[in-house]
Amino acid sequence: MEKKFFIDQVSKRLDEINVPYQIGKQADIIISATFKRKQEQKENDSALFYFAFLFLNQENNTVFVYEKIMDGDVELSEEQDYSHIFVHTKADDPDAIIPLSYISKMISAIASGCGFKYEKTNDMKTASFPPVHTPVFIEKEDNSKTEVKPEQVCPKCKTVLLNPKNNCPVCGISLRQPTTLQQKKKLPSLGIILISVLIVGVMVSIGFILQNVFRDKKTESETSINEETSTNAKNSAIVSLGVRSSDLGNILNGQYYFATDKYVFYSCFDENDKAHIYSVKKDGTDLKPIFDGFGWSLVVIDDWLYFSGNQGTAIDGSYHLFRMKLDGSQVEKINDKYSYGMLLYGDYLYYIQSSSTSEGTMSINRSSLNGENKQMLFPNGLSPLVYKDKLYYYDNQGNMYRTKPDGTEPQVLLTGVVKTYVLSGEKIVYNDNNHNIYICDLDGKNNTLIRSSTGKPLNNVNAYNGRVFFSEYDTDFNYTLYGYEYTIKSCKMDGSDEKTVFSSVSYGIYMNLVDNKLMLLDYVMNPESSVMVAIIKVMDLNGDNQKLMDR
Repeated sequence: MEKKFFIDQVSKRLDEINVPYQIGKQADIIISATFKRKQEQKENDSALFYFAFLFLNQENNTVFVYEKIMDGDVELSEEQDYSHIFVHTKADDPDAIIPLSYISKMISAIASGCGFKYEKTNDMKTASFPPVHTPVFIEKEDNSKTEVKPEQVCPKCKTVLLNPKNNCPVCGISLRQPTTLQQKKKLPSLGIILISVLIVGVMVSIGFILQNVFRDKKTESETSINEETSTNAKNSAIVSLGVRSSDLGNILNGQYYFATDKYVFYSCFDENDKAHIYSVKKDGTDLKPIFDGFGWSLVVIDDWLYFSGNQGTAIDGSYHLFRMKLDGSQVEKINDKYSYGMLLYGDYLYYIQSSSTSEGTMSINRSSLNGENKQMLFPNGLSPLVYKDKLYYYDNQGNMYRTKPDGTEPQVLLTGVVKTYVLSGEKIVYNDNNHNIYICDLDGKNNTLIRSSTGKPLNNVNAYNGRVFFSEYDTDFNYTLYGYEYTIKSCKMDGSDEKTVFSSVSYGIYMNLVDNKLMLLDYVMNPESSVMVAIIKVMDLNGDNQKLMDR
């Protein structure tokens, strides 16, 4: 991965949160900012000063970061946990607030997404250019390249000062403000700057008007496309017929139900507690088991049914990737490693697989449709999903990324918060680590809390046709019924109009939403045989007309 791309990604994020920086001066990036604490956290009137050097040492593939934080005259030590300190990033926007630790976490996430190691250092030289280094200035897209003025450089240690204060943050030398006479001499330049700002403001306003016109037209055309239901979306992962092309939540909820124009395929245990994949015609006739074993991530392409699962009568957790003809013949194991979370996009099969280098870590891989030509895209990744030629995933630190389908050009969308997610209606809907539900744009912006966890964890998030479906769990295990009490609820995408859909007890559930039906895969104990079985309960989206899938 090129250094330019890493620097560009970090600078874009810093621009978004209004944190000043310089590129290519003493280090790849120098950050220098003064923050005010969040109002209720103010202990005094002193400002927090944040200073950092970033240097990507490509010889050892490591991003080195030197970070210094001053609370007035007091330095916050490296060991002190300052993640609880929240600061304002825009004086005119009371809602523009971030935890002070966000900056370093964001840089770490971008480094990881680009394939670089991240290391903090107490030695500023380690995070600076080597003495013989000649940096290349990287032009920013917003044309904000500026020349550092003499008064913005410390006269003693030559540190670039983006926000010159009374003292240099590195060597401590006093930095006095210019005299009144000097300030008057600079007034003509200030006038020119103000005129330039007014001109740019007018141009930007015109740009926004034109952008909104084109965006409205684009939205109209996209709406008609999103209302379509298809199994053959050319630029997105393939989902069941009966699901909008923008509602891809089933793929990340196991996709154990998949419909084509003629047939339906689903996984279920029979009445003798044996696992099968079933096939049935759309009119309900010709029901038959076509695979002896459990499978999910079901998807049909041409005359093949692809799935992740295991052969045998039970769910044994030894998930491999298979494909077979639609009548159940020619069963082929196309990946014999522990792998699941499979999807199909274009000419590739995407899936996660246990990492051979790190125990307990999953890697994101892809292969040809026959399982050959395997390629690892990310050594640490979960829940890959391709939508509109973009690959989305998150890592085990809760960082969410978006890349090209081949894994190049990664962008960090969310930092340290994602537990599970789905895509629906041009939005990301996700659980955070505290079991709350958030929604944001596909680029990670406009992040909004839509449902707080109120004592009971919120899990199993899916979304369909403008509504979010989720489960609310009781954490106390019911040993009599061998499961947890849970309630399925739904709400609009903004969190309003919450409704209760269904309640029961289960060891584990997964939700698929197809053709205005909720397909609830329920992993429960058969009280007569004491065998754990997976059955599919079908109901209307409001919970009415409940029944079991035929088996």
